[in-house]
Amino acid sequence: MAMITAVVPAAGCGARAALNGNKILAPLHGKPLLFWTLRALENHAEQIVVSARREEFGLIREAAGEIAVEIVEGGASRQDSVWAGVRAARGEWVLVHDAARPCVSREIIEECIEAAQNYGAAIAAQNASDTIKRVNSHGEIVETLDRREIWLAQTPQVFARETFLKALNHAAQTGFSGTDCASIWENFGEKVRVVNGDSSNLKVTFAPDLERAAAILEGRFEEKNA
Repeated sequence: MAMITAVVPAAGCGARAALNGNKILAPLHGKPLLFWTLRALENHAEQIVVSARREEFGLIREAAGEIAVEIVEGGASRQDSVWAGVRAARGEWVLVHDAARPCVSREIIEECIEAAQNYGAAIAAQNASDTIKRVNSHGEIVETLDRREIWLAQTPQVFARETFLKALNHAAQTGFSGTDCASIWENFGEKVRVVNGDSSNLKVTFAPDLERAAAILEGRFEEKNA
């Protein structure tokens, strides 16, 4: 089977979380948040590459515990950190996953990998449940969008490595800055398949999100031990 490399960009400081430091090192069920993210990935990738700030290499390695990771220096932006991780990847496929999404399920990871290998690229995303309004700079509604066509992007996002490297190079050469990896792929003229994500695959952005993540993980512990 084709080798998969998981790339985890982790060079951000997580200032919005107000957790007095990098949010991915915040405690979650007795371990750093990052540990749970890496644990979710380790059975699906032959190589895990974490892009981090050089001064945090030791903390990242400590957070990983017994999970084997390779650490590379990240860049000034998330896109740069992803690029650094993809360059270090040895797999034919790269699975990019947010360091602050510790609750991703095995099913979502497997479905993203399968869809990507069938179509070239795939991401987890959740269909919008609320009515979506487009609003102008004056705070006035311009348009009501069809929520059936609106999807909220999550990770993992999985790509054929060689083509993704070309897409990253193209973005750098043209000055394109993507809000996620899929937009970099799209900017290169490629299509992306969407796989159903779910609300439990939350990204820890603010301090209260840690409580939600803890509850989700605790529920899984209970199911496993039932």
